[in-house]
Amino acid sequence: KGVMLSFGAFGHVGYHVAKNLGVVEPEQWFSYLPLSHIAERALMEMVAITTGSTISFAESLETFAQNLRDTQPTIFGGVPRIYAKFQEGVLAKLPQEKLDKLLRIPLVNRIIRKSIVKKLGLARARMVVSGAAPTPSSLQEWFKRIGVDIRETYGMTENTAYSHSNYKEIKIGTVGQPFPTVETKISNDGEILIRHAALMKGYYKDEATTKAV
Repeated sequence: KGVMLSFGAFGHVGYHVAKNLGVVEPEQWFSYLPLSHIAERALMEMVAITTGSTISFAESLETFAQNLRDTQPTIFGGVPRIYAKFQEGVLAKLPQEKLDKLLRIPLVNRIIRKSIVKKLGLARARMVVSGAAPTPSSLQEWFKRIGVDIRETYGMTENTAYSHSNYKEIKIGTVGQPFPTVETKISNDGEILIRHAALMKGYYKDEATTKAV
């Protein structure tokens, strides 16, 4: 759509997301989405640059899982489909019924959860985020049982992906609270309205759509 975003918008998001997520020292990030994707550009690149963090890149789709295990990022973001694939991979090796039995045994519970999370590549992850589409509550609950809390996030290219997140506390089934500096309200026809310093300037060479927005 040719969304026009300023350098100031990216700077605003980089600084405030780092502050809101409590990123006070360099973190280890893992990148695999297209770098033109707004979440990758704003929520990862800009926060990493702001905090002097390290970004590791997946070599290919085929090596994604191994690259993630090798990296063990401290912050990881993905779309719901990624987490669904993680779950499928675990259940292919450890069927749900057997997993449920093992998780009911106190000492074994801890060993199993630790092993699964390490093999997924999330052993060091202090924050796991999902966005771009709704994450099924059942999927979030499943990950919670193995010790991974998925924080739902909401945003779009037009607002530099800076809108709402479960960054304070996790309430499954919601996109969380608006980030600080974000003004939000619901219009009479049910549309989510957002205002802050990182909104787009408009659509490139499309004055009609820009005026409509």
